[in-house]
Amino acid sequence: MGKFSLFLYSFFLMFNASAQEYNYIHYTTKDGLAGNTVYGVAQDNDGYMFFATENGLSRFDGNEWKTFTVKDGLPDNEVLTIFCDSKGRVWMGQYNKTLCYYSKGIIHNSTNDTLLKKIKLNAFISRMHEIENGDMVFSNPEMVFSITHDYKFFKIIEKKITESLKFGTELLTIKCLADSGSEITYDQSNYFLYKNYKLQRLTKMQIINLNKKLPLYKFLRDTRYYFKSPIYKTKSLIINSYDYQSKSQFYVNTLSGTWQINSSNMDSNKHFLAGIKTGHTLEDREGNYWFSTLGNGVYKTASDKMKTYTAPDKGKTANKDLLSIGYYDNSIIGGASFGKLLNKKSDNFLIFDFQDKIKYSQNSQDLNRATSSTQINNYTSIIGFDSYLLKLQNNQPSFNYDVMPVKSVEKIDDNNVIVATGNHCYKIRVSDLKITDTIWNDRTTYAFSQNNQYYIGTLTGLYIVDAQKTPIYLGNLHPALQRRIVCIKATTDGTLYVATADAGVVVLKANKVVKFINDENGLRSNSCKTLHISNNFLWVGTINGITKIDLTEKNKVVHYSTGDGLPSNIINAIYVDNTDSTVWVGSSDGLTSFKEKDLVSTSICNLVMQSITVSNNALAIDSNNYYLKYIDNNIRFQFVGISFRSGDDITYSYMLKGLDKNWHQTKERNLSYPTLESGDYTLLLYATNKFGVVSKTIQINFTIETAFWETLWFKGLIGLLVIAAIYFFLKRRFDKAKKVQAEKALVKQQLASMEQLALQAQMNPHFIFNCLNSIQQFTMHDDKEKANKYLTDFAILVRTTLDNSGKKNITIAEEALYLGRYLELEQLRFGDSFSYDITIEESVDKDFTKMPAMLLQPYVENSLRHGIRLKKESKGNVKIVFYEKDNYLICSVKDNGVGRAASAKAKTGQHIEYQSRGMELTAKRIELLNTEVTHKASVAIIDLVDDNNIALGTEVVLKIPLEG
Repeated sequence: MGKFSLFLYSFFLMFNASAQEYNYIHYTTKDGLAGNTVYGVAQDNDGYMFFATENGLSRFDGNEWKTFTVKDGLPDNEVLTIFCDSKGRVWMGQYNKTLCYYSKGIIHNSTNDTLLKKIKLNAFISRMHEIENGDMVFSNPEMVFSITHDYKFFKIIEKKITESLKFGTELLTIKCLADSGSEITYDQSNYFLYKNYKLQRLTKMQIINLNKKLPLYKFLRDTRYYFKSPIYKTKSLIINSYDYQSKSQFYVNTLSGTWQINSSNMDSNKHFLAGIKTGHTLEDREGNYWFSTLGNGVYKTASDKMKTYTAPDKGKTANKDLLSIGYYDNSIIGGASFGKLLNKKSDNFLIFDFQDKIKYSQNSQDLNRATSSTQINNYTSIIGFDSYLLKLQNNQPSFNYDVMPVKSVEKIDDNNVIVATGNHCYKIRVSDLKITDTIWNDRTTYAFSQNNQYYIGTLTGLYIVDAQKTPIYLGNLHPALQRRIVCIKATTDGTLYVATADAGVVVLKANKVVKFINDENGLRSNSCKTLHISNNFLWVGTINGITKIDLTEKNKVVHYSTGDGLPSNIINAIYVDNTDSTVWVGSSDGLTSFKEKDLVSTSICNLVMQSITVSNNALAIDSNNYYLKYIDNNIRFQFVGISFRSGDDITYSYMLKGLDKNWHQTKERNLSYPTLESGDYTLLLYATNKFGVVSKTIQINFTIETAFWETLWFKGLIGLLVIAAIYFFLKRRFDKAKKVQAEKALVKQQLASMEQLALQAQMNPHFIFNCLNSIQQFTMHDDKEKANKYLTDFAILVRTTLDNSGKKNITIAEEALYLGRYLELEQLRFGDSFSYDITIEESVDKDFTKMPAMLLQPYVENSLRHGIRLKKESKGNVKIVFYEKDNYLICSVKDNGVGRAASAKAKTGQHIEYQSRGMELTAKRIELLNTEVTHKASVAIIDLVDDNNIALGTEVVLKIPLEG
């Protein structure tokens, strides 16, 4: 039995020497700090942090650094002392023995401040403090003086004074911890109390009492102090400075870090930055600690309650990775490298070392990381290593060396676990760690069990396997499920959260995607490493910190990173201990613990308007009301929310009254309005940090004056000009229209005249004369019947001609009837020496299609008189055809007469003149008609010949555009 106990003890080798340290953020010149030798640190009323360096003054808002040098008004770039008073002035003492202060973006010095110009110093300022009534007290080796609260210079004491007061080497001043309204001035052997503008030497007993309350008790020629540290009972520490924080505590800055001292008992249990030369310490309004160093820049720790633990490596290659966190025996257990587990017992950490067991494994990796852990019950946990699977049960270890390398271990029930390895996925019995089933025969990155189904994470996405080993690929549900799966967790209602290596988190319910979480809607990074669910909160560990998502409130997200004190942003594991609300984080730098309330309770959020730029010109930020010219409507606001615990995780809400009716949110730190209209505006702006702390609302009122073109007199003038312009425009258009109407009237008049002339031409005198002769002839030959018919037809033709002469257009049927009567009359006169045909094709609606009245008659008459009349050999023929083509009415008049060439030889002078006049008037009429329409009418005369070029007659083709 004794051997067995000794055997167990060899496994549970316990070390209480696990390294622990506060977590720091380190700022140097690489980050924007002006110099790495930092003489002092201060915080102004806006929340900015200021640092006095050898290369200028640095200002930090949590995101951006700004450096002030002699170009910005510093008397000297080397700033040795710094202090911020209750008025928000940042006082600075320079190496060149000058004094200045920064306030509201301006450095006040002897060139722009009359009071500072009066102060002449023979040595640089070594101390500065503010007493209760608002007076600032300054000292150097030669003099102690004050600048009163009403801004007056008051000299307290000088070495040159030859009174009963005698002085040693250097005059110094410190804040009295016992009385906040007084200052203690002292040299090597004398102490003086300055209070209420009076100075008195302290008695020996007063000095003894003072030494009981002050940490400094002896002054040496090298200006350093010895401090009897409670930790070093017999050894004194060389002190660079001390910083008063409150009546209850102060900080001693030494060549080996900073000690926090309890003023009541002079005890210390907090040591910061061991081994580093610290210059000054300041605790800001959020509880962050800032340490200036002599050569190493600035350090910040977000909380003295956040600590990180690492396991000793026994000389191996340094590896602080903490890969997994579980729970065992009512305590936290963290998986480290080299076969080690960190187990927190009460206030101590125990280191369990199982590295010697790698010799039994086929995967005997020296690194042997503890990659995963799951709790079966209060006294049983299963831990997966690179080289084996370990069960801790009632402080007894047991191993399975065949299951490796382990990627994940998840509980199925009290008797079984599912284990993902680099080669398979197994179901393993808890009692003896035996493999009872092989669920997946390939590399598995993570495995999870739910409702008798197994979710298998692989390099190529997520699969689901049922009891019959049937795999179903879930990568088709969402592109992210086709990426490498790194973790799977579930809520009590069965909702699955699947984390991927580079595509965020996919939320599944009943094997359907219900939500997708990535860096666009909350995550610090899409590259996830772990998940943890506790009390309706989802914790996501990424390569860029932690994202905490409230599953009961939409879009409520909180981030934690190195800005909050975490040692690294690469988060491997998260576990929330609900017994005491402690958050445990495994990162690349060890195991870290903190309580959220310690970070949230002191969180603040200050909003500062940094600049207001109008048309590229900066306005002085000393007013909330601005009046701008109408040309200055390009406005830009630059601002910053200062919350060192939130870093850049600050949301700005704004509304510009006069333009907006609703609030808007942005992460940007500027607002631009490039083209505002004239009017009154009010900008409302506030900031919210990541913990939901809201800043005060900034209100800025400004008015953009009305442009001269928007004034009533200018609008009235423009109105008159517009009216005048409209009048002249309308008058011009009216005159032009009138002119057009006159031209149209003239055209119509000419058209009517031409029509009348054409009608007169159509009523050929010879035709009338011949008709009358024919009637006379018929009468003389006692052919009364023919004479009567001829006379009747002639009368009808004359009446139709007169009727048509009053119409602009007639139908095709009317035109055909008119031409038929005319040709019939001519047949009687010529003794039936010719025939005629009038054809209207079916495509023409003869009763509704119209054409200009009496347009064809001259061409028909021309065919008879110059073509048919001269024909001797055979009977003449006139053929008239009406048809439609391409939205035109085509009228063809074709004869088989002698042709135009033969006719020209036979014409008499009188006849030629008359017919030429008729054709000319018809052509003119067509020209006038074309002035009123878009599509033009045209006429073509075609000579008909045979193959031997012998005349066969003439064809006239008239094209008239159809209406509509």
